Amino acid sequence: MSDEPVSDKAMPGKALPSEAMPGESMSGESMSGSDTRPSPRDGDKELFRAHATARLRGDTETALGLAVQIGEARRMAHLLFVLYLFCQVVVEEFGTRPDPEDLAALTKRLHEKHYRPGNGFCAIRAEALVRAVCGESLLMTEVPVSEQPGYMWAVMTELVDPGVTDGALMELFAGAEVIGAEVLSDTGRAMFGEPFGPPAPRTEAAPGPGSERDPVPAEARPADIRPAAAADEEETE
Repeated sequence: MSDEPVSDKAMPGKALPSEAMPGESMSGESMSGSDTRPSPRDGDKELFRAHATARLRGDTETALGLAVQIGEARRMAHLLFVLYLFCQVVVEEFGTRPDPEDLAALTKRLHEKHYRPGNGFCAIRAEALVRAVCGESLLMTEVPVSEQPGYMWAVMTELVDPGVTDGALMELFAGAEVIGAEVLSDTGRAMFGEPFGPPAPRTEAAPGPGSERDPVPAEARPADIRPAAAADEEETE
């Protein structure tokens, strides 16, 4: 961690960081419990991008409305989207080896911007997530999972200019999707020896003896594997 004198002891409590908007969870999603059934994957991607655009540009009203649409049903997919976008923003700003002075300056700005007595915001946790992206992955475990998205949004809104252009946002989103694909591929190799990908086509079961799709005529099949019905008819005769 940096030498910035912001510690957990100085900020007790488990209140959500101020970056989490009223009525939202730490991930920026609605806590209203409304019915939000998933739409097709492409629609979800556009919804996540629109929500991120609103948050990064400081359009709180629009972001809240989109958070309601995201809801509980898309919670897992949205959390992954936020994580990959966070990784892209951090790497674009700091590279893979952030300068300690730049990182300390970010932590100081976050503390001054978000911390208020009793609100639970701890800028050193935001710093830990940045450093986790840049190679110190163990630091991810130092931040409660429920608080991670809120700190990620605090960092991203600090690093991304509110006047960011559509083109620059599209580059961020595209980079985040590349990171997501790489994570899935690496996970697949680690677990199964090959990357995750589209499911292989299911092979159709072979037709049973005597079925309409059986390519072997019943009379050409040895008696011991003829269909039971045919065998019964022969015995009757």
